[in-house]
Amino acid sequence: MFVFAPLFVGHLALAADKEDVVREIERGLYVKSNIGSTIMVSPPALLSGVMTVQIGLGQDFIDKENFSVAWEVDFHQSLFNGPILEQLPLVQPVVQGDIHVLGGLGGLEASFYPTRRFGIGAIAQGGMFLAPVLMDEIAYAEEVVPIWGVEPVANAGPIPVFGVTPTIEYYTKLSHFSLGADVAALYWLNVGFGITPTGYLKYTF
Repeated sequence: MFVFAPLFVGHLALAADKEDVVREIERGLYVKSNIGSTIMVSPPALLSGVMTVQIGLGQDFIDKENFSVAWEVDFHQSLFNGPILEQLPLVQPVVQGDIHVLGGLGGLEASFYPTRRFGIGAIAQGGMFLAPVLMDEIAYAEEVVPIWGVEPVANAGPIPVFGVTPTIEYYTKLSHFSLGADVAALYWLNVGFGITPTGYLKYTF
């Protein structure tokens, strides 16, 4: 019996060591869904955000106990109420009126974890947005374009976009699921600067 006692004690010590390194959260390949709205800071009062939704795919490729880095790609959609036709001559030649923005973003996200389940980080992002013309093409060409003599910038083609997104994340006790919030600060080249606060649900495989 005394012969097996050291082996038994050693087994308990090994089990305790394993319990010490058990991770309470999952990191790796993930999908993420955001919903919120966009506030155009500049030019002010030109576009009023209605809804912004985003779905993304990413993966943590650096995974430490208190630090992680991930790549992420997102498909982005935003709806905006724009100025009415009578107001267009008073604003910059940016949009036709109401717009629907489609686009893609790619970025790198780095997070620090002050506790096991709570993360604070930032995402450096860049990509392209597109705002197709929603109104009748003839009316657009005959009533909107002549106001400035050129096609409004936001509707003229792809718009380069870049910025930084502060992010927070809470890893729930429901395995693989986490909740969080992003506040994207993005500059749309030749259009303006917008802030997009969204909440998100994330599933890590």
